Formats: sequence, C-alpha cells, structure tokens
Amino acid sequence: MSFDDGDRYEGGFYQGAMSGPGIYHGDGFMFLGEFEGNQKSGCGVAAYMNGAVAVSYTHLTLPTILLV
Repeated sequence: MSFDDGDRYEGGFYQGAMSGPGIYHGDGFMFLGEFEGNQKSGCGVAAYMNGAVAVSYTHLTLPTILLV
C-alpha cells in the first residue's frame, strides 16, 4: 500500500487497517514489526538512513533501545 506522502506499507490487513507483521517504509527510515489498527504494536525494529537502529516494545514496560 502506498501513501500520498510516498511512504508505503507491505504486510497484513484486518478490516482495512494495517495489522499483523509488516514493513513500513518512511522518509529516511524503515520499520519491521507488528501492527494493529494502523499503529505499531508489539515489538519491532526501526532502521534509519543515518545508520541508527531502534528496537521497540510497545506493549511492555521496557524502554526503547537505540543502537548507533
């Protein structure tokens, strides 16, 4: 799925919303992880053009970890 701003999503959908495992390509970053209701959900990894990598856990009380 492509968006008007050039971002795109590859992955599952449920009732018309991004859901399940997927890859979101944004301007200067890529997120590989879980989605629910068009939002990042669960765990995932974001990679940025500057080489930084962030690991996130949205349903846990753990902090986001940034690896540079």
